[in-house]
Amino acid sequence: MKRIICLIVILVMMFTVNVCATDTLGDIINGANSFVSQPTGVDETTLANLIKSLTNIGLAVGTIVAVVAGIIIAIKFMTDGAQGKADLKTALTPYVIGVAILFGAYGIWVIVINVFTNVFS
Repeated sequence: MKRIICLIVILVMMFTVNVCATDTLGDIINGANSFVSQPTGVDETTLANLIKSLTNIGLAVGTIVAVVAGIIIAIKFMTDGAQGKADLKTALTPYVIGVAILFGAYGIWVIVINVFTNVFS
């Protein structure tokens, strides 16, 4: 019984689909070309300044977080006993890797931006 109902539903769906595509391929291509040729309202200088600002803000926030985390690890290292110092030494590895990734990524970003700016200008 379920198969018959499913078959009826599928047949009804197949025969009630109406396609209303009245645009030709030329109309679609002309519409796309007119869309692409419209001005976006954002010039390259504004976009470049926005990206530089966001990158600098991200670096500043990352640096603040890294410094605060480093201070917390240092204070815990000075005040904890032998077991606490051993635990903090294991926590120090991800901290150092994170700081290296933060500044390494920023350094790579600056190098790429400078190289491509010189190449394309």
